[in-house]
Amino acid sequence: MTEATTAPRPAVIALDAALLITLGTALLFVAGWGYAERWFAHFDLGLVGLGIPPANFGIYGYWTLAAFAWWLVPAAALVAVALHWLGHRPRGGAAIYVGADADSGGRSWPWSMAWRFMRQALPVALPVLLLAAVLLLFWGAYAFGRLAADQAFNRDQANGFCDRPYVRVALTYPERLAAVLPGTAEALAQGRYRLLIQSGGLVALIRPWPPAEAPLKPRRPGLLVPVSEVRAMELVPVPAGCGPG
Repeated sequence: MTEATTAPRPAVIALDAALLITLGTALLFVAGWGYAERWFAHFDLGLVGLGIPPANFGIYGYWTLAAFAWWLVPAAALVAVALHWLGHRPRGGAAIYVGADADSGGRSWPWSMAWRFMRQALPVALPVLLLAAVLLLFWGAYAFGRLAADQAFNRDQANGFCDRPYVRVALTYPERLAAVLPGTAEALAQGRYRLLIQSGGLVALIRPWPPAEAPLKPRRPGLLVPVSEVRAMELVPVPAGCGPG
């Protein structure tokens, strides 16, 4: 008997389900990492120091999946099927290639040798090829995450980032910031920045610029302000009908 026939059916199903969940979750977070890395890079903000909650990467990954489900879902399903087959295939390579001996019986000597080599090498090469496919799948998820971030940034920039509220920030010690970045404290108080994200004890603010002025990108398009330095913060309501493009 083969391993697949002797194993309890519920155990096999549970193992396959765990494999699918693990693979899907890992792909989701890899895509989310690529999305977040690229998205915040548009504002000259590093990803590591932002303290983004892990759950956010799942959300970014979902946005990537929604944009490129046509590629990621079939590829992940194909890899999952290959992993299932590799884990539950019958022991012994001869059972996999039905009729191989009969087909090779009438072949000439070079073809017979080649066929025999393929039968012996394929069981060894399949795990290697499958590993390469898994690595390629994760690379693709990461690359598509970055591409989805570029698309989202272009849409938001075309809309003037109108779905992100302007924010007025009163600093506890504005003179400290004035000594390092002259004029920034006044710009914060006047509400020239929009709120990008607040996480990890930091408030990430951006100064949007239209696509036509892309070469005139602000010198500091992104600004990180510690929450401990904020005395008060007021969000200007987003105009009605304004949302992500």
